[in-house]
Amino acid sequence: MEESLSNCSLVTEAGSDYEELLPQPERDGSYASEREGSSLYRVAFNFVNVVVGAGIVGLPYVFKEAGFCMAIGLMTLLCWLTDYSVRMLVSTGYSVGVHNYEDLMHKAFGKPGYLTVCSLILVFDFGAILSYLIILGDSSSLVVKDALGYTEECASVTCEQIERICISVASVVLILPLCLSRDISNLESASFVSIFTVVVIILMVMANLFTKLSGDGEQLPEITVTGPGVFQACGIISFSFVCHDSAFLLYQTLGSKASRRWTTVTHISLSAALGICLCFSISGYLTFGRATQPNVLNNYDSNPIIVAMRVLYCITMALTYPTGFFVCRHIINALLYNGQPSIQDMSQRRYLMLTAPLFLTSVGIALIGLELDFVMALSGAGAGALAFILPPLCRLRLCQVTKQEQIAAIMMASFGTVMMLACILQAFEKQYGFSFGFAGF
Repeated sequence: MEESLSNCSLVTEAGSDYEELLPQPERDGSYASEREGSSLYRVAFNFVNVVVGAGIVGLPYVFKEAGFCMAIGLMTLLCWLTDYSVRMLVSTGYSVGVHNYEDLMHKAFGKPGYLTVCSLILVFDFGAILSYLIILGDSSSLVVKDALGYTEECASVTCEQIERICISVASVVLILPLCLSRDISNLESASFVSIFTVVVIILMVMANLFTKLSGDGEQLPEITVTGPGVFQACGIISFSFVCHDSAFLLYQTLGSKASRRWTTVTHISLSAALGICLCFSISGYLTFGRATQPNVLNNYDSNPIIVAMRVLYCITMALTYPTGFFVCRHIINALLYNGQPSIQDMSQRRYLMLTAPLFLTSVGIALIGLELDFVMALSGAGAGALAFILPPLCRLRLCQVTKQEQIAAIMMASFGTVMMLACILQAFEKQYGFSFGFAGF
């Protein structure tokens, strides 16, 4: 009993019993994958890239919705909870001999658990590809309007029609050919473009704030404590920070799979991601205040640098979309056909039957004109379940835990449940004018 409790106990401090949860050195003192694995800093870099992705442009809007002080508190809290739960998830998996999220849920709750986690991953990644299309439409339409000298007074088409045309053309010309590929390795270069774009955007936003502060008569917006959209803000933050669908993959790329290395990677990566996201979102909000839009790039006046930035960001969205699309297609194949045969081995007919409806559905929904914050919030609600509900439930189901761990797991699952439901209700309340009693929260 004591041995079992020790081997299943999650202790968060380095040098503690948590080390016993994960694979240990072989008898000769070496790790089986040490020579093949990536360095700690490379894994940390990939970890940060997973978190600080294309969705970062929506974070300044969180400060408008939740209030300045509340937004900082929520981002810090959700980052800390993500750090704790992602380590809980991996340690629980390896303690029971499984190496991915889907198998862990299947082991804990059988077929219903497997279907639940697959559905949530599908919601999360489908929301992500929708947000990419919406951002692409926003940014590309502004570029087109600048190039054509568009003015609403003398235009024969509306702004919404231009956005729809841009989404349709980009989807067919740029995105569809990439989605028809069966090999995701063809998209490796897209990650470097994405990283470069995010770095440039962060520097641009911070530089614009410093320019504003150096100008005469410029004032910073009011520093508010809280705002009217706290729960929706939680969803948007979760959309950015949750990385649990990639946790096992990141862990497996470590050279030596000791828990101290994984703990160090998680702490470094999420702390760095939090710092980057706070610098970016605070700079964006302080520049535009209550006028901050769900896509902060839409706030900037057009000039050659901003136009070039928007063009680069559109290309990034087009290259990033297929990555999420591949995940959605894989999950649908798993749900409908138990993953057999794989995407690589299935017939051309079944392959097109999976690819075409998924692609057309995502583009069709994007053309409806949903708001970016609504899509991010709903996708973030699913992400919140992946991060804050399922890992503690798996922990309680599969491991003998201490009383302290049991209380912590129950509190995290309860928080995740309340956040997910409130986020969904508040998002619909704002988008469609329903009244669920969340106005002002």
